[in-house]
Amino acid sequence: MEGGGTGMTNIVIGTGVKQRGAYFTPPGLARVLAEQVIPAGGSPLTVLEPSCGEASLLLASADVATGKGLDVFLHGIEIHPESADNARQIIAEHGLQATIDVADFFSCSPRRFADVVVGNPPYLRFHRHTGEVRESARVAARSAGVEINGLASSWAPFVVHATSMLKTGGNLGLVLPAELLHTSYAAPVRDFLSESFRQVKLILVDDLHFVNAQEEVVLLVAEGFGHETASHLAVARLGNGSGVDLEFSEVPLPENGQRWSGVLSQSIAGEVLAGLESSGGLVPLSSWGTVRLGAVTGANDFFTVDQTEVSKMGFDAEDLVRISPSGSRHLRALDFDDRDWATLVDSGARAYLFRPAEDLSPAAKDKIRAGVQLDINERYKCRVRRPWWRTPLGSVPDLFITYMNQDLPQLAANVAGVHMINSVHGLKVRDGLSDLAMELLPLAALNSATASDGELHGRSYGGGLLKLEPSEAKRWRVPSPDVITEVSGDLRRIKSQVKDLLKQGHFAEAVQRVDDIVLPAIRLDKDSADLLVAEWDTLRTRRQRRQKRQKGLVPHV
Repeated sequence: MEGGGTGMTNIVIGTGVKQRGAYFTPPGLARVLAEQVIPAGGSPLTVLEPSCGEASLLLASADVATGKGLDVFLHGIEIHPESADNARQIIAEHGLQATIDVADFFSCSPRRFADVVVGNPPYLRFHRHTGEVRESARVAARSAGVEINGLASSWAPFVVHATSMLKTGGNLGLVLPAELLHTSYAAPVRDFLSESFRQVKLILVDDLHFVNAQEEVVLLVAEGFGHETASHLAVARLGNGSGVDLEFSEVPLPENGQRWSGVLSQSIAGEVLAGLESSGGLVPLSSWGTVRLGAVTGANDFFTVDQTEVSKMGFDAEDLVRISPSGSRHLRALDFDDRDWATLVDSGARAYLFRPAEDLSPAAKDKIRAGVQLDINERYKCRVRRPWWRTPLGSVPDLFITYMNQDLPQLAANVAGVHMINSVHGLKVRDGLSDLAMELLPLAALNSATASDGELHGRSYGGGLLKLEPSEAKRWRVPSPDVITEVSGDLRRIKSQVKDLLKQGHFAEAVQRVDDIVLPAIRLDKDSADLLVAEWDTLRTRRQRRQKRQKGLVPHV
């Protein structure tokens, strides 16, 4: 790759051959990387290019920074004096100034001065990466707490050492071989990146830009050094090495040590889903209506009450509002009706919300006095509203959207007409679609394409549950009204069967029944359908495995 900052032979990419046989980052590729790594603010900005060669990435970064109205200081490190001189001359010809140090980058001590580190590291395979050169690289990586395998290619310790020059909150942008995604020796680097940056982006370059070495290129963009750890990878594809308008899709971050090569298939799955949206087979849930948050009480243990408390206190009907109780286990069906609600009440669920009318009953006054004694009125949400004991409520949702999910996000028609608290989200269906949505949308949404979309764009946490935030629920792709209307007869025919399967916990089988009807209707070919089914199964299984590990049910391997 570009530059000789470690004294190694460079990989051949692009054009601009130097006398020593090294090639440099094509301007288009440099521009793409600079667009991603240069922040929108923070002037003045210090940009470092280690192993800078003839400074193509410094030039691209300066151009992008200027376009964003930022003052920029340019700093390069280059081991070859001739290349360093060429870099200075080229930068001067562009009317810019830069500090170009002649040095072996691996001999440079950590110094956190750069807001951005951008580069195209030298590449040397392990059988040539030997002796003092290899050892200095491993020592540099070790100083950052990362042990690099002796079989590693030269770029691996370069990535780690590059971060030692970053300020807290800084960004890293590198042109790397696709080995980053799949080699075993790169596992410590992958873990280091995910643990050290708030966001990790991968730009997959479709063409073979490593002409002589026949290597595939990936652009790495890591943002927010030292702030927090990443939970997802953001993945985009760059065709023909040109264009800066990239569409990123988020995929769950693989577990520690696992390869990132799976992001390739997940990215393809994302492209398939985007294509289904473009063709009108799938639509964002927001196109059906408005996604809403459940009511925030500020103290669920106080404001939600069960039948025992209702009987004991003697509340009037005006003191209470019927709700879907906390959690979503009871919504793992296609609908939620009065009988379901009554069953929950009989089982002791907190299926009422204490929300009295302004003309308080004696029981309501007693409840409020008890709340004051418990300092409920001093809790944040209660303290900032008037009166503190009246929880704001929106309209009754037409459908519930499950929030925390073991298997997959689901919809349930709110046949009972109850309110909700913030353990679920709600959908208020737009005019003209209410009947169709309540009868068949929860059923039609039980398909592999919609399930895969939920896995790709939801958030998986350590407990193994899939969390769907309101913003993610709005974008969640479900079958369109036209598709559901087209197959409405077939869906009605299997509805009772699917309900029974859901009650028995056979989610995968329920999805298969729906797939047989919905996937052909959204014009999904067999290969793409197989891909989405496989991706959903893989991601779901991996997520659930994490949950089992946390409970001590699966040994760590």
